Amino acid sequence: MKEMEEIKKQNGILMATCCNYEESLKSLQKKIQDGEDKMENGMDEIKLEELRNAWRKEQEEEKVKFSEVVKKQIQEKTKDLVIQVN
Repeated sequence: MKEMEEIKKQNGILMATCCNYEESLKSLQKKIQDGEDKMENGMDEIKLEELRNAWRKEQEEEKVKFSEVVKKQIQEKTKDLVIQVN
């Protein structure tokens, strides 16, 4: 039962982290859309490409951060299970 509570707790943490990343993604998408709107109003394509590259870079950084969180939690859970088995 305690193990299930711990899993639920970690799931909640992951869900919150995921929501944070989704909000960040929405913000970045809005920046891209704003950039595209500005381009239609005379903004040059170079600036739009800079915004896209920044967005892609932030996406990759977020993926790495999220995967590190998941990896760490899996390692901790595995360690806990090994300790319980021993």
